[in-house]
Amino acid sequence: MKANPAITSFNAGLLSPLLGGRPDLEKWQSGLVRCDNLIPRVQGALQRAAGSVFVGAVKDSAMRCWLAPFVFSQADAFVMEFGPGYIRFFRNRGRLVDAEDEIFEIESPYLAADLTRADGSFGVRFEQSGDVVYLACAGHAPRVLKRLANLDWVLEPFEARGGPFRDANTDEAIEVSATGTLTVGGTVTLTASSGIFEAGHVGGLFELELKDGADVRAWQVRTTTDVGDRRRADWRHCLCTQVGPVDTSDKPAICGEELPVHTRGKYWDGTGEEQKGDGAVGSIGVEWEYLHSGYGHVRITGVTSGTVATAEVLARLPDELATQASHRWAFGAWSPAAGWPDNVCFFRERLSWFRGQQVWHSTAGDFANFEARTHGEVLPDSAVVLSIQSAQGNPIEWAAPTRSVLFIGAGGGEHSLKAQTSASPYGPGNTQQDPETAWGGVGVEPVQVGAGVVFVEKLGRRLRMLVPAQDGYEALDLNKYRGLMAPVIAMAWQQTPHESVWCVTAEGGLEALTLQLEDRVFAWRRHLLAGAVESVAVVPSPDGGRDDVWLIVRRQIDGETRRHVEVMAAEYEAGDDQALSIYAASALTYEGAPTTTLSGLEHLEGMSVTVKVDGAAHPDRVVSGGAITLQTPAGKAVVGLAAPYAGQIMPLEAGAAAGSAQGRIKRVHGLTVRLLDSLGGRFGPAPGRCDPLQHRRAGEAMDGPPALTSGDVAMTFPGGYDGAATIAFEGDDGFPFTLIGLYPELVTYEG
Repeated sequence: MKANPAITSFNAGLLSPLLGGRPDLEKWQSGLVRCDNLIPRVQGALQRAAGSVFVGAVKDSAMRCWLAPFVFSQADAFVMEFGPGYIRFFRNRGRLVDAEDEIFEIESPYLAADLTRADGSFGVRFEQSGDVVYLACAGHAPRVLKRLANLDWVLEPFEARGGPFRDANTDEAIEVSATGTLTVGGTVTLTASSGIFEAGHVGGLFELELKDGADVRAWQVRTTTDVGDRRRADWRHCLCTQVGPVDTSDKPAICGEELPVHTRGKYWDGTGEEQKGDGAVGSIGVEWEYLHSGYGHVRITGVTSGTVATAEVLARLPDELATQASHRWAFGAWSPAAGWPDNVCFFRERLSWFRGQQVWHSTAGDFANFEARTHGEVLPDSAVVLSIQSAQGNPIEWAAPTRSVLFIGAGGGEHSLKAQTSASPYGPGNTQQDPETAWGGVGVEPVQVGAGVVFVEKLGRRLRMLVPAQDGYEALDLNKYRGLMAPVIAMAWQQTPHESVWCVTAEGGLEALTLQLEDRVFAWRRHLLAGAVESVAVVPSPDGGRDDVWLIVRRQIDGETRRHVEVMAAEYEAGDDQALSIYAASALTYEGAPTTTLSGLEHLEGMSVTVKVDGAAHPDRVVSGGAITLQTPAGKAVVGLAAPYAGQIMPLEAGAAAGSAQGRIKRVHGLTVRLLDSLGGRFGPAPGRCDPLQHRRAGEAMDGPPALTSGDVAMTFPGGYDGAATIAFEGDDGFPFTLIGLYPELVTYEG
């Protein structure tokens, strides 16, 4: 039986071999058995993926490195190269160099062991606010990277104020006193009644609070006082420093009627004048100097023994602590002994740090302030400390903030943090955490796509996307129709032009998922760049017209391991110069006076490279001495490693008079291919058994490349009889290729 099916969409992308017997699926008709260096477009077309442009080698090709984005605006973006002990920068698709043309770099504390986590993901987590990047890494104190100018970057410790602290001591038998200079900047000696100090506490915070009121009476209206007296207004301890001019020898000074609420300096609680007609008392209103709120903070600078430590005062300590030891104390939550945060993000105007199952939010709008109480009072904008409530003790692997919800992923499931009520701001007393899903994940940094969050499920072989559901959130399976062959270790989101999640796998693979929720397009593809990809980052292009995908690619070049920083080129679009379109890996272009020698190819020394000259194919060359020689002079050229494309549709389902055509003998004898701005391409029944399309038209000049084809090209199909007839296509030249549709002519035999 004859049939002429129309295959007009390829936007289901790669499908799993497990679906090989499911022609009933809607995605079957638009799915692919193979999709190498081809991009399933949302509209249905299949476009050849551009190659990559060589930017530069990493500092030391023997060492693993990672890329990270720095995006100040759509017109101002950098890519950072994190290597052992350094950070380098790229801008405008090139290296950042100084006035002497030297590569600009700064030192960093992160060594090789710090840069890669046990699950293979990047070990440094970062969150950006303007010109400031906050960095978290297990085993290291938090850092802040600041751009002061394009050639002036500073990496310095993050100094948290007022916390965070661990849970307060509950053993009343263990008391601590403080002697020395108890004011800010002073040095004190902390003496404990039991061995609580260790060397790992150096650099950490310590909070010490009065164990009771310390005989300091409460401030009250119209009560007698005098210079040197101390009073407590709520939590605020104040010292009377001045009274009115009336002689207090027989007429004592009286407190005014304004409660001292200040938390720094000196203020009067009244006028300080004598009230007329009242000769029994002196001036009404005195001056109060704020001292402290019953507690203070220090940073431990040395440990003499388990019971003795020295410290620098950061917030004034009460004088009474010198003679009255207190059991009300707490160690800082961050120190070499306690550990350091290993994740960071922003949420609801708060800088949030994570470690284990702990979450520390800064005060609202003040990212360095982690005071859980402000002068003794817990306010709506005070810092928040909480633990993720889970049946399992899995540590937090990732955090992803959205407009109103902070998603947190651990090894056993996904949780949400949000305000309990929208009538009040997120903060102390208004937090709610809920378990959402129980898939569990790894430490790969998630990406936000629209209102959803894409994360890597545990074991690393499946992506899921958290989206709103009827009751909370659900995690869509983005690998339902096509599994991953190796664990994902890095992800990045490219919004323009292809709406793609880019994934780097542990085996060096580069896979991408075209993800468009509106039309429910989930299409996987593979990118092959003649090497192993190790890192990916996405930043806006210099002109803001697209998102640039940056990579670190490892290859064997001339017998040595080389790691190159490269950026994916843009696919050809109507109006572009086809002669300079890039469909090779680690490529460079030339445009200038016609020449037969192309140099500057040292990064490909000893390698066979594909060459396109003035828009036409050229025989391959081997790079020698960093250069190649052309057959004839060329004014435009593209040189790089071959990056061939290959695709194959699912077995054809058409032509049976009764039931399915699957398993019936079929023969495709003719094929019409519909193309857009394309050259090259071979078609046949399987990869390696394909015949080339003929693009050159009758009468067209032979001294240059044929024009790009947009329209239908008919060919005699080279296949024979087959029970699983399919159509494969491939190409290894340097030309653009966009497949719009396939229209085969086939016969299905019913016998």
